[in-house]
Amino acid sequence: MISERIQQARKASGLSMRGLAEKAGISAMAISKYESNKSTPSAGVLLAISKALGVRTEYFFRQASIELKEVAYRKHSRLPRKVLNQIEGDVIEQLERYWQLEEYLPISPIKSFSLPKGLKVKIDSYDDIESIANVFRK
Repeated sequence: MISERIQQARKASGLSMRGLAEKAGISAMAISKYESNKSTPSAGVLLAISKALGVRTEYFFRQASIELKEVAYRKHSRLPRKVLNQIEGDVIEQLERYWQLEEYLPISPIKSFSLPKGLKVKIDSYDDIESIANVFRK
């Protein structure tokens, strides 16, 4: 679990293994071993890694695990893979936090969405859009 968390946080921060190793003051080989689950970092090393990645140490022990599948981007997206990894890592982090909060809150603080009165459930034409816009303007 810690190995996956280190890798996820590293990618989300946009760091390479070597970059993380330099920031944490350890070797890139150690980072590789931690991420491949061949070795487990000591408490001191884990603190250094968490500081270098800008995450709390509890992040590495969190049980919730989310995996994004079939992520699609615009065909001509020019964002580098590093930036896409950062976006995906941030989305996963936010979703995990949300679901962790949901476990502790008995009632969701977010109200269920319902359409305002007078609006159609399905829009079939531009005229429907115009009539909905008029309802909102009133």
